Amino acid sequence: SPDGRILATASDGPDVQLWNLSIEDFAAHPVLLPGSSDGTLTLAWSPDGKYLAGSSPDNAIWLWDMKSADPGADPIILKGHDLPVSRLAWSPDSNTLASASQDKTVRLWDMRAANPSDKPIILKDHEDQVVAVAFSPDGRALASGSWDNTARVWDLSSGAPSADPIILGGHTQAVVAVAWSPDGRYLVTTSYDDTARQW
Repeated sequence: SPDGRILATASDGPDVQLWNLSIEDFAAHPVLLPGSSDGTLTLAWSPDGKYLAGSSPDNAIWLWDMKSADPGADPIILKGHDLPVSRLAWSPDSNTLASASQDKTVRLWDMRAANPSDKPIILKDHEDQVVAVAFSPDGRALASGSWDNTARVWDLSSGAPSADPIILGGHTQAVVAVAWSPDGRYLVTTSYDDTARQW
């Protein structure tokens, strides 16, 4: 969790485990959040600590409200991807969840909407599955990495974020991680070609 008190873990089982690190015998008292029967692939906390998001092999995204009295009750389920989601990332203000999927797209889900599943912004330009995603520190840009050996930078401050992303080429194998410098000036990409590049 953002405050460092709760550790969330997942596996191929149906539950997500929450471990309260502020108690001495935390390992003996996990809290279970019911999730997909197919298991959970990746987890991501919203910066404000309200939501824990997880993706499942059935292409869905699960959202548990960690500020509610019973976080396991009535999770929000986001559907729309055609293949599983490999990575999740939250915008710095917690208003947007980005999902990178094996279906070659990134989707932006507006958490301020009454129904976040309704009309997400779909970023289409990668030629293979997308496995990495990260917001810039100011939330105005999004970086994605793909098995097409490229990273892309999307301008979220424009009226059409899916139009004309900046393509960062040069890697000879899949780009599997992207990370911004704290000041947002640089982007680092890492690849299966055994290199990291700073842009």
